[in-house]
Amino acid sequence: MLGNDVRLSQVFVNLLGNASQAITGPTANNEIRVVARTDERGWAVVEIHDTGPGMPPEVVARVFDRFFTTKPAGIGSGLGLSICREIVAWMGGELVVTSEVGRAIGRTLEDSHEVTLVDDGETAIERINRGEEFDLVLCDMMMPGMTGMDLYEELAQRRPTLARRMVFMTGGAFTPRAAEFLATVRNPTIAKPFTAIVLRASLHAHLAAQDELPNHSA
Repeated sequence: MLGNDVRLSQVFVNLLGNASQAITGPTANNEIRVVARTDERGWAVVEIHDTGPGMPPEVVARVFDRFFTTKPAGIGSGLGLSICREIVAWMGGELVVTSEVGRAIGRTLEDSHEVTLVDDGETAIERINRGEEFDLVLCDMMMPGMTGMDLYEELAQRRPTLARRMVFMTGGAFTPRAAEFLATVRNPTIAKPFTAIVLRASLHAHLAAQDELPNHSA
């Protein structure tokens, strides 16, 4: 099936716009990369990569839903990606998304902090149990396997001082448990999407507040 250049232009403008809006931090630390190739089936494949902060699985699962958006109220209709997917499907293709949370955040912070990245809560617990020390834990609320809530509860039992040094990132409270947790926990929460300025300011404020507290053994 032949494509339609006008409709494909609409798709690429939308996807590149979303990629640019996702990026945080200094320009030198970020990029949007477009890769075109032909796969083993002979299909044309165009990949758009960006160094934004990434999306947790529960957001990835809904990005093509009509009216779903992680942008602040009044910004974005939540229709862009669903329309793009419909256009591509109409031409016999498919539009898919993959995302990895945290990689761009690491690049944003590593110029002023020593940053350790892990892919899941279980790995974080293993490293902490081995005796590794951290001044702060920046954690997504929703992760595969162990959630940010589970990690907090585990640290509250084993390393309460470190549990108090957690900062949560969230795209919204998608479950009753998450809503109750965010309403009661005293740790700071950063709403996604956020800018590098907001991220750095939030972490700096939390570190400063923790340094002012009496020192307790973990």
